[in-house]
Amino acid sequence: MDKNELKDLIEERNAKRKPMVKITFEDLTSFSINDHQYKMISDHNNSFDVHQFEMAFNSSFSKFDYIVGQLFDNQLRLRGFYEAGRDNADGPFIGQLNDILVEQLIFSDDIYIIQNLEPRPIPVPRSSSRRRRSRRGRQRNRRNSDNKNGGFKTTTTKVQNNEGKRKMVVKEKRKNGNHNFVIKENKKGK
Repeated sequence: MDKNELKDLIEERNAKRKPMVKITFEDLTSFSINDHQYKMISDHNNSFDVHQFEMAFNSSFSKFDYIVGQLFDNQLRLRGFYEAGRDNADGPFIGQLNDILVEQLIFSDDIYIIQNLEPRPIPVPRSSSRRRRSRRGRQRNRRNSDNKNGGFKTTTTKVQNNEGKRKMVVKEKRKNGNHNFVIKENKKGK
């Protein structure tokens, strides 16, 4: 498949596509997308094409404060950016735009920036609850937290032999789950 066939397939796919948004212009720089207000901040080389924007835009961009459109090889690429002081936003931020363009080696003059005047709030991610962990994991953690020696309980006791010839000393006693381990040491009596 050569480059011309690929372009024909892309054009055919785009012809079948229906726009997901409704754009209404109030003036040259102010417009609404699905009844949300937007403002054109900059448009280099008049690269903003309404039809291309309608085809590329989807509702996930409504959470961003800024939408940057780049036209490269007659293909539109949209990216969303947050305002620097936005709550719960972890990036990318609009102040990083030049760094991102240089990093990705995109030196296109066909770029425009649209500001979202009514951005959707960013949802706060919920932390996972301890209740959701498996029962087996809870039991294992409880067992390990009680026993600091790798899951073993250690006790030391002295046991004397009734004959008095030898003393049996329990050097170490360990318990791991249902298994008991006893280490004994023989000491000769005086």
